[in-house]
Amino acid sequence: MRKPISYPASASSETVELCEALAGVIQNLPARPIVRGREAKFAAWLGDRRMKEIEDLTRDELSEYFAGTQRDLSHFERRIPEEAVVQFLVDRPRIDSPALKVAAGVATGGPFPDIRSTVITTQPDRQGRYVQFIAPDHISGVLSEVYRVWAMAAPAPEAVFNAVWLLAAVLNAHPFPDGNGRLARALCNAYLLKSGVLCHGALPLGALIYASRGNFEIAMRRVEIMQTWEPLCRFFLATITAYAAWIEVFEMTNAVQANGAPSHG
Repeated sequence: MRKPISYPASASSETVELCEALAGVIQNLPARPIVRGREAKFAAWLGDRRMKEIEDLTRDELSEYFAGTQRDLSHFERRIPEEAVVQFLVDRPRIDSPALKVAAGVATGGPFPDIRSTVITTQPDRQGRYVQFIAPDHISGVLSEVYRVWAMAAPAPEAVFNAVWLLAAVLNAHPFPDGNGRLARALCNAYLLKSGVLCHGALPLGALIYASRGNFEIAMRRVEIMQTWEPLCRFFLATITAYAAWIEVFEMTNAVQANGAPSHG
């Protein structure tokens, strides 16, 4: 069973350096509004070659032993855009349980769910192995810390760490029956936006995570088991740096396609 993730009393010097570097990359992204459906277009644009680049950039020493998922990002076109959840959250100076339930409902396009009261597990991998998420009686404690961290005002490097922590804490707790990944990534994006670190709209975190083919999950497990934050911060530094390098070509391709001309990416 997974153990709850707590907010660390201090960060290692390497974690601080990684967050400083990541803050620099994020702050240098071109200013853009939040556009619903942009991540789905980015996911479709990535293609096999760029997804393989993400996988290689984020490779861990355990990657060869991990039965990762297939790189199929077509589901981004079929579900509620994560940008909708970001828009709901971004202007809220504080969040609480009712607000989080509404955000989870926005993420799934369904009724506002209750916080789970039963044990749930990850999907079995190809060897049939799975892990239980934290016990239901630990969820309220994690969410109380989520609400506290969300209300923090912090300078850029600390704000970046807080955003990563919010994502990891919600994924670790998995407080709702569905939509936890979308909610976690939206909290990360919205916190960066409300902190003033991000002016680029919503980062396509879901597409970058799925393209890593399991390497993100390895970094998450290192946090959960060893409370080691460097691999997760390094993951986001690598993937968002790659995204920054691709923005111009991606947006030019989108513009060409919007005008009805074919494009080969």
